[in-house]
Amino acid sequence: MLNGQWKTYTLRGTLVNFQTFKDDSLNGISRDYWIDGKTVMSEREFFNGNNKFLAREFGKNGRLESEIPYEDGTVRETKTYVDGEARNNQDK
Repeated sequence: MLNGQWKTYTLRGTLVNFQTFKDDSLNGISRDYWIDGKTVMSEREFFNGNNKFLAREFGKNGRLESEIPYEDGTVRETKTYVDGEARNNQDK
C-alpha cells in the first residue's frame, strides 16, 4: 500500500511533483512545480481518499489564479500549456 509522500524529480534532481497517499489513495496535498522546482504551478488537496478535492492553479509569480472544488471526480475543464502559458482549448 502507498502511504506518505511520493516525489518526482527531473534527471537534474529538480523537484517536479509530490503527492501524499494514505492506504493507496491520494490524501492531503499534491503539488506540481514550475521548472525551477520551487514555485508551485498547481495544487490539489484531496479529502479522505475519495473523489472530493480542491484544485488550485498558480501563475509563474506564485499568485493564486483559480481555485475549483471537485465533488465527484468528473473532469469539467482541461488546459493546455505552451511554453509555460495556459491556453484555452479553443485557442490553437
